[in-house]
Amino acid sequence: MGQAAAWVSTGATCAQKGQQVRGSGDDLRTYFYQLAQLPELIRRNAFGRRFDGEGYEQWGGQAGKSYYMALRVQAMGDLNAVDIAQAVHVQIFDDARKSDFDLLEYCQALPNSDLAVGVYIDDTLVALICSEQQAVQPTGPDRVLLDKVHAAYAEASPPRAEEKGFGLAGVVVAPPSVGSLNFTTWGTQVDSPSGVVGTPGTKRGYLMLLGFVVLTCEVLPFILVEKYIALLVHPFMHRRECMASWHRVYKRLHGHDRKGLVTWKNAADVLDELWAATLLLSVAHGNIRWWNYWDYRKLWVWTWKT
Repeated sequence: MGQAAAWVSTGATCAQKGQQVRGSGDDLRTYFYQLAQLPELIRRNAFGRRFDGEGYEQWGGQAGKSYYMALRVQAMGDLNAVDIAQAVHVQIFDDARKSDFDLLEYCQALPNSDLAVGVYIDDTLVALICSEQQAVQPTGPDRVLLDKVHAAYAEASPPRAEEKGFGLAGVVVAPPSVGSLNFTTWGTQVDSPSGVVGTPGTKRGYLMLLGFVVLTCEVLPFILVEKYIALLVHPFMHRRECMASWHRVYKRLHGHDRKGLVTWKNAADVLDELWAATLLLSVAHGNIRWWNYWDYRKLWVWTWKT
C-alpha cells in the first residue's frame, strides 16, 4: 500500500503548477476463488464436521465412509494465500507487458516516469501525472496501458469487477470515462486538485474519536492499547515525522503482559505521547503540491554556498 503513497508523495514525481494526477483502477472479482489449490494440498484445507458419504454418490461419496468438506481454491485466511495471489497477479502482468512499462515494486526504486502501474493482491492502479488539459481527456498513455492490462486479464481469464473500477477503468458510459482526480486505492486517498495524499480523512476522523474514548478510560486491556497504536501506523506512513511522537510508548509497553491491564495513572508519559499521536492524525497526510511553494533548487544552491 505504501507504494502508491510513495509514488505520488515524493519530490521526484510531485505535481507541478498546471499539472494533475489522474488515476484509474481495477478490481478482480472473487480473485482468491479463481486460484486453484494444488491437488496434494486440498486435504490440508478441510473444514467443518465429518459426514457420511450416503446421499453424495454423484460426487464420489460412498455410504459408510466419512468425509470432510475441503476447499479446492486458495483460502483467503491461509498463511500463504496473499503471497500466492500477489505472485500470480504480477506474473499476469509480466507475461503481458513485454518491458513496455515498469511495475511499482516493494523495496525497489520508483519508476522515473509520469506513468505508474502497480498491483496489490486483486487491485490494480494506473496513475498519470499530466497537464490539466489532458486530465479531462478520455485518451492518453494511461488509456493505452489500461488496454494492455485488460488484454492480459482477458488472456489469463480472471474476471474483472467492472462496477468497482474507477477512472478510465470504470463502467463505460456516454460521454467516455476519464481518469479520476480524486480516488482511493490501496488504502490511500489522492485528491489531485488540493494535492492531499493520505489515509482517507473520514477514517482518520474515526480514529481520533476512538482515541478520545481509549485515552479517557482509566484502565484498559493491554491488547486494546496495542491495537490502537497499530491502527495509527498506516496514517503516519504518509507523514513519517509523526512517528517521532512515540518513544516511551515502546519502552513502557515492551514486555508488558499481553493479557494484563494498562493503568494510565502509572503510565502518564505513555498517555501524553498517545494524546499527541491522536491529535497529529489531523495533519497525518502528505501533499504533492508542497514543492510548488518554494524553489528547492535555490535552497540547494544556498545550502551549498554556506
